[in-house]
Parts: sequence; C-alpha cells; structure tokens
Amino acid sequence: MLTPRERVLCALNHEEPDRVPLFIGTSGATTLLAAAYERLKAHLGVKEEPRVMSAAMQYAHMDEEVLVTLGSDGRPFFPRPAPSPLRREVSPEEFIDEWGVHWRMPPGVAYYEAVDAPLRDATIEDLDGYSWPDLAHPGRFKNLADEARFLHENTPYAVVALSGVSPHETIYLMRGLDTWWAIRPTSQVSRPRIK
Repeated sequence: MLTPRERVLCALNHEEPDRVPLFIGTSGATTLLAAAYERLKAHLGVKEEPRVMSAAMQYAHMDEEVLVTLGSDGRPFFPRPAPSPLRREVSPEEFIDEWGVHWRMPPGVAYYEAVDAPLRDATIEDLDGYSWPDLAHPGRFKNLADEARFLHENTPYAVVALSGVSPHETIYLMRGLDTWWAIRPTSQVSRPRIK
C-alpha cells in the first residue's frame, strides 16, 4: 500500500497508484462551505474552532481529524492575507477585502456576494493612486518554508500550496464581471472563415 504522497507522485508520473488520490479539503474547490462543514464536524464529534480558507466564499479550512477520516491524500498551506489599508469590517454581514472589493452576505445565503467592484469605472491614470495590497510583504510568507518542510518531513501527505484566487478572478471582482467581459481589443483580429 502506498503512502498518500507516494500515491500522488505515482499518479503525477502517469503510473497506476493503488487507488485514485483524493484531495479533500486542499483548496476551495475540494472543501465544503463553512456551514455544511460545521454540520459534518458535529456529526463526527469534532470540536475544533471554525476556520475558513476564504472569508468571502466561506470555504472551510478542514481540521486534521476530518482530513484523516475522509482519507485526503493532501494537506494545504497558503500565504497569509496581504496587508492592505482597504480591508475592514463594515458589519457582521459585510466587509471590504484587501483589494477593495465590497462583500455582503444576503439573508439565507451561505457565502458572501461581491456587491461593489472598486475599479469598475477606473481609468489607467486611476491605477497609479490605488491602494494595492502588499503582495510581497514578508508577513505573508513568514514561516511558510518551515510549514512546508514540516509537512514534507513529518507527514506522509502531499503538500498542496495555495495562492488564493486567480488573476482572472481578481480582475473581474475589481472591475465587475460585466465590465471585464465588455472589454474589446482596440484592433480587430482577422479570423479565418470556416468552409
């Protein structure tokens, strides 16, 4: 029987592992929403404090006991939030994130929705004066190498590094999806006609 890390490496090397590797709780796409996760924890008798990977999306940061129970082959680790003068709590149901995106949790919804895109009407000139988060701040990466080394040397699991949302997601959240999709190139690209 392979260890979780060996199983993942086997699959990545296009070899057949003993079973398909499972990545449960290693990213927003492989975890549960926080409310559902809290119900799962109650069912399993896990009494850890709630944690989230993403405040806006309410992605649960799963506890080790649950990851073991569910047979996850990976363990996540990710940088800390970027320092930003824009981040603030507006109310228990609303906050502004480090990019300046305003989020609100409507009644009866399990996650926050983006309600204001801070650069929707921005010009190129506006970008120079914007309060961008400090993505290179040393505090974001403090002890990350040690955490990764610890996971690699002291656990049998595959280490899954998360970076947060993609550049595409950040752009459409800051500009508004409708505005982002409405952008057209300044010159038309000729396309071959299909016959």
